[in-house]
Amino acid sequence: MVLKTKKIYPELRRTTGWGMENEHEFICGVIEGFYGRPWTLDQRTDLFKKLEAFRLNYYVYAPKDDLKHRLSWRELYTSEEAESLRHMITEARLHNQNFVYALSPGNDIRYSDEADIYAVRKKLEQVHSLGCASFALLFDDIPKEMHPLDQQRYESFASAQVQITNRTFEALQQPTFMFCPTEYCETRAIPSIDDSEYLDTLGRFLHPAIHIMWTGPKVVSRWLTPAHCERVEKVLRRKPLIWDNYFANDYDIRRLFLGPLQGRPLAVRNSISGILLNPNNKHEANHIAIASTSQWRYAEEPNDDDESKSQSVEAILDKALASWEALFNTETPEVPTVKPQTIQDLQEIVIEGETKIGCIDTPSTSDLGSGRSEPLEMEADSFVPPDISAEVPLPVMAIDEMVHAVLATPNAQENEPDPSVVVNSLVPEYNTCTVMGTPILPCSHKNSSEEAAQMDGHVEEKSQEESPRSPVAAVTNSQTQITKGELRRLVDLFYLPFQYGKQGEELLESLHFLMTNAHREDDRYSPTDSGFHEAIQYIYQFVNEFNSLYWKIINCSNKPLLSELLPYIWETHGTLSVVEGVTHWLASGNLQKELRVSPATWKNADYDDEPWTSMCPIRGFPLDIAHTLATADGLLDLLRNRNPLPMSVRTFHVRNVTADDMDQLHYIFGSSDSSKNEELFDRYFGPYLFSVSEPQFGFISYEEWSEEDGGELKFPHCAVAGIRDVGAYLGTLWVEYSEMMFVKYCSTRNTKNDKDQKAVREEIDSWKPPMISSEILSKFPSRINLHAKCGTDDAVAAKRVIQTLATVLTYSGSIGVHILCQPDDYQQISFLAKLNFELIPSKRNDDLEVYALPLGGFFHFPPILQSLNAVNPAEKRPDEEMNPC
Repeated sequence: MVLKTKKIYPELRRTTGWGMENEHEFICGVIEGFYGRPWTLDQRTDLFKKLEAFRLNYYVYAPKDDLKHRLSWRELYTSEEAESLRHMITEARLHNQNFVYALSPGNDIRYSDEADIYAVRKKLEQVHSLGCASFALLFDDIPKEMHPLDQQRYESFASAQVQITNRTFEALQQPTFMFCPTEYCETRAIPSIDDSEYLDTLGRFLHPAIHIMWTGPKVVSRWLTPAHCERVEKVLRRKPLIWDNYFANDYDIRRLFLGPLQGRPLAVRNSISGILLNPNNKHEANHIAIASTSQWRYAEEPNDDDESKSQSVEAILDKALASWEALFNTETPEVPTVKPQTIQDLQEIVIEGETKIGCIDTPSTSDLGSGRSEPLEMEADSFVPPDISAEVPLPVMAIDEMVHAVLATPNAQENEPDPSVVVNSLVPEYNTCTVMGTPILPCSHKNSSEEAAQMDGHVEEKSQEESPRSPVAAVTNSQTQITKGELRRLVDLFYLPFQYGKQGEELLESLHFLMTNAHREDDRYSPTDSGFHEAIQYIYQFVNEFNSLYWKIINCSNKPLLSELLPYIWETHGTLSVVEGVTHWLASGNLQKELRVSPATWKNADYDDEPWTSMCPIRGFPLDIAHTLATADGLLDLLRNRNPLPMSVRTFHVRNVTADDMDQLHYIFGSSDSSKNEELFDRYFGPYLFSVSEPQFGFISYEEWSEEDGGELKFPHCAVAGIRDVGAYLGTLWVEYSEMMFVKYCSTRNTKNDKDQKAVREEIDSWKPPMISSEILSKFPSRINLHAKCGTDDAVAAKRVIQTLATVLTYSGSIGVHILCQPDDYQQISFLAKLNFELIPSKRNDDLEVYALPLGGFFHFPPILQSLNAVNPAEKRPDEEMNPC
């Protein structure tokens, strides 16, 4: 049932003291101040409802890449743009929000040019005429040098900015006004907070009624203390207004921050004029951030004699999750589904260099600090999470656009935003199109043959009897209801910039422990200590439970929420499939030597430098998994590969091949004749799985779902097998394998004479895997053989099994892999190109081409590892001493 938010507000006021006279004295809300794609009008309206429901009171319009906010700040709004703004302002007022319009003229303003000063005033007056009563001027992330003409008139940036701000403030009749300085955090203060002439000028000459924004010790501050804020207040001669980037992810949109607000003791509220969250740029991902901030805002500081009323961060998160759970299970208007890209489309998808994600200008790295806060404490039962839900369909992007936008690697070396991402969020085209290239949402209730026709662009025909039941089948509400406990697992993987949640950390620790100790095992599941077995079981359980959550989310009723979370859970699901496959291989006792495992960087609890630097111990879940698995640079590059592939939202598992998988492997070859499938398997796949002297290198990807009678069915996507040293194999093991096949097929074909046996011998000899030059084998000694039932849907699974196989081959000493392809097999060649395989010139008598990928190279541990021992966690800077809440 969809509840209208207005119906719950009277109850909130009665139970939580909404009507306090000092309610609006403390600024608490959200600033849309990130780089990248701005929110839409519908998303902002939904935000106003959430802010009201959680008793927050401010929204600041400041999207960095909205056209007329920053890049074209001088231009007045057209009539249709003005109408959009008027609508936004009205909606904010209807939901008890103070709408603050911010302008960012700092990039190219001429402070000495009266025309520019007039342009600022004229722009704000236009917005004032639309009903806006609060404003802000932002001078963050701008060039560090003034125009020569400005230098002639003003002594400094500060004096120039003060004059234009004061004049604008007076011209608008002294409304609520905010100012973001160029030195907006401690690391930007030159030379320091106490000695900055810039900050001192602001404090002395900026009108005392104007709020000055401040992000804390860093751009993204892990901890914010009363002592720090009091230092800033002393210089600015007013309490700072905190622009809090704790949840901002515009410096790396591959990450999300779903955890609760922490590191800000309750006592900080007495040292600031307010706090504005600059959150994730994915609107739907900010529920817990907003809910926990509301709890922080209204919590009562516990008395020393009444500590029982305080609650931990865990309790705060639990309350926030309760209200988020309701949103996941709230039905919203459907959006249409479309056919996914075909394998032919794969050839047309190219990455033109690295994708640049605009981010907050990255300052130089400062010395590591270790001041940290006490646990966030709040009065028990001081907050009742509201039941809120979106009542309008929010725009969703095409699935390939969403996933590619998130997974493309940002260029960390550049700090200025890419002008190509600038858009205009106030025009109808940006907001009225409900679906921007509709997403793939697996809500189909078609039978298996209908779905196969829709989902698989070029799959060979299968009879109804052969086609397995579609995993995208009709599901009941009870099957797709997402619980608070399941959401907690998701939150723990995408927790906060500087730490994982409990379950995320336990998963990384289990994988790290397994890789460190697996070489000691001689027999399957016979660990030398109980921790080995526990680590294996924890990984299996986590993967299975996350797959269940993934399936529920892609079938959840709230489509706007799904559309924004899908890229992240999709990538996590694929990453966990590699972890699952590697775990199966290690648990089977295949590792024959000790691994050089990367240290557990995520345990550095005292790190507080900027999260985008190379020093940060947390890179985001998929990347931290890649760094944990990788033992060589080439392997790390493969595991971090994010080139786009044909999209599929199927769930799948990866594990090493066993004798029980023969029927599944035969099915992959696609013939309706089972004996023919077996022969194809023996010829093209069997040689890669035959080994008597070293571990087998074979993996299968499959879907698993329950039949109504309680049985389990497995639908194989693809299988991959490898030979660690193809030169040595062809010299010895092939003879043994070919002899075994000769005996088998002489028996199955009932050969009765030498002629028939000779024919079988010649046929078996023709199966011998081709040899390539020793020069190529010296660099790429391992061969991979991949087989998939269908190309389009299984490209993602194929990528994951190749990553899994390459990982264990590297563990066994391989420095490179190669695959043999027919020159006209454009589908496979295009697929391999997406994994960065390259064509290796070779002089061959046959038509096969060699595509190779290096896996070796000395693995360079992250710089943070070199500094961990240099930092004394016990040291605290004087201004960072934490006072109890």
